[in-house]
Amino acid sequence: MNQPAARFAARRRAARIRRDHPRQRRALLTIINDILDFSKIESGKLEMERMDFSLRECVEGGARPARAARRREAHRPALQIADGVPPT
Repeated sequence: MNQPAARFAARRRAARIRRDHPRQRRALLTIINDILDFSKIESGKLEMERMDFSLRECVEGGARPARAARRREAHRPALQIADGVPPT
């Protein structure tokens, strides 16, 4: 490989590493947190906190990325939560 082509390839690799680094860091942090949570559960030291939350807001927030992706594909996903489900 000649020098300009080698430099170009090295720059592309460096750009890919810079682009992927934050995602890999978040993925690793998630794995570490999951391991720590499991060790707390196994040792009986996990403290549960009771708090109110809106199930509807939680489900709608989780469905938001799917809605955005489907909008780009011209689909309309349906989200229905039964009327009898309490708000918190």
